[in-house]
Amino acid sequence: VHLGTGETLARLHLLEREAIAPGDTEVPAQLLFESSVAPARGERLVLRTYSPQRAVGGGVVLDPAPPKRHKRRDPAALALYTARNTGEAEGALYAALASRHGDFALSELEKTVANPAPALEALVSQHRAYVLSDGRYISDSAAQRLKDTARRTIEAFHRQNPYKKAMKEKDLRTPLAKAATIKDFNALVDFLVTEGVCVKEDKGIRLPEWELTVPSGWTKAITEIEAVFKAAGHQPPGPRDFIYPKDIVLPAIFIILTESGTLVKLADDLYLHRETYDKTLEVVHRLATTPEGISVASLRDATGSSRKIILPLLEHLDGIRVTRRVDDNKRVLV
Repeated sequence: VHLGTGETLARLHLLEREAIAPGDTEVPAQLLFESSVAPARGERLVLRTYSPQRAVGGGVVLDPAPPKRHKRRDPAALALYTARNTGEAEGALYAALASRHGDFALSELEKTVANPAPALEALVSQHRAYVLSDGRYISDSAAQRLKDTARRTIEAFHRQNPYKKAMKEKDLRTPLAKAATIKDFNALVDFLVTEGVCVKEDKGIRLPEWELTVPSGWTKAITEIEAVFKAAGHQPPGPRDFIYPKDIVLPAIFIILTESGTLVKLADDLYLHRETYDKTLEVVHRLATTPEGISVASLRDATGSSRKIILPLLEHLDGIRVTRRVDDNKRVLV
């Protein structure tokens, strides 16, 4: 390829046909160079055979830095060629956005159109492109893939966990990554919320129409269990200490009580009432200012509890970064 003042070896990759016949013009193609080149958009080039050396054609650079090698007869690649060849900015930008399921920075799109802002604004107003909260752009097709994937994933969670209010945001990360490559996961979640696909909860995300429905026959048991935990303070019972008919599903009731914030789960089969838990946090902060500090023994004595309860409680507080262990016996506030 004779480009500028130099020559570079390259392979010619045709985008819409298998071969070029003599006299053919305006044939879309991609040049795959063996070494780096830096052509400008609109620059002319000459094609020569390697051996024997003779000119066989020429062309004009439409995209000096395509994001990937295009497949032959790829609709997105052909649309991109057509848009760039005609100089139609909106079409060129849309073809670039649709060339992959992922987001694009403005600097990437400037390689397609010198001043992409007006065309991008038009595409966004037509809902052919969307802008995320971090300023990156996605096509309508990528947006739809992400919305469909998110809704399908959250629906499955609700179906499998009927007594949980919401799924954790982080559990959406892997399914969404398979749908499209998005740089900022938080910006993507904000987009899904803005589009009405999901709603944020304190503990995660849910579908807008989802409501946790408690069977009417469980109401009395839930009230009784809450009262027992509230009265028990720092000596709570375990779930197995309760006996109810089989139609009252105790594991589900404990999920409901935890999801509602009535109980706080410290470990498997270990729960505290929210009021007891909040008072314990006050004690932990007070102990942090005393010479004895925060330890299993000091917190046990201050609450009148037992090592069986206090040890997992402190491990729970470590896990949520309220405290941090500094040696075998002491902890400090984070």
